[in-house]
Amino acid sequence: MNFTTNFRQKKQEILPRYRVKRKVLDGKLEVQTLDFPNTHPSYERYMVHKVMNDLKESVGRVSESNFEELASISIPSVEYELPNGIIEVGSERFSVPECLFHPKGLHDQSQIGGEEPLMGLHELVQKSASFCDVEARRDLLSNVVVCGGTSMMTGFIERLQKEIFALTSLNRLRVIAPNSNVEKHFSAWLGGSILGSLGSFQQLWISKEEYGEFGKGLVERKAP
Repeated sequence: MNFTTNFRQKKQEILPRYRVKRKVLDGKLEVQTLDFPNTHPSYERYMVHKVMNDLKESVGRVSESNFEELASISIPSVEYELPNGIIEVGSERFSVPECLFHPKGLHDQSQIGGEEPLMGLHELVQKSASFCDVEARRDLLSNVVVCGGTSMMTGFIERLQKEIFALTSLNRLRVIAPNSNVEKHFSAWLGGSILGSLGSFQQLWISKEEYGEFGKGLVERKAP
């Protein structure tokens, strides 16, 4: 379950911004839907995803503990302005992000995870660390860096740290995230730009010809 699927089940139309023209007439907002028949479907999907990502980052909330649908009755709705109108977002603010930690609640896992059972984000972190040397696991779990748009949801970092601690009981567990939402959103790009500006970075480059000749083992030799 994601926000897009949730609102489509409610028959709430989600339009990308380029298909909406808004103007105020006599003090009232008029919304006109535009049609661009030659637009490629992939671009349409991308622009819809941009709208829903903004919704997720703006109103998405991660519960401190397991979110129960029965408790959602008391959750007040909030308004969110789509390009084509204002919608009310209720318990979805919590139930959709809960799938990050309990994906078993997803309706159709077969299309996402294949035959393997889906794992929660905290379980993936713990499993990834378990593939590394025993000596390195403690250091890795003491420096879990969180970035990306999903990390901007209120309560996400605290819940992730709590869930990882429940799996590992590691006292030195630390989940790190930038302070500003801009840095959270673009951390991967910022890190890449810093790496690319280093004078030693060119030594790590691998050309297509080199990779074709030596294969993936070259990556480990150049960047051990």
